Amino acid sequence: MCPFSREIYRQRNVVERAINRLKQGRRIATRYEKLAAN
Repeated sequence: MCPFSREIYRQRNVVERAINRLKQGRRIATRYEKLAAN
């Protein structure tokens, strides 16, 4: 097993949270586009 690295875990967590935030924003934007089209 590889040794646990707190710094690597922290960096990965920051990246994953940023990606999820972008996905969440895209989800909201597409919902508004659908409402505007109707």
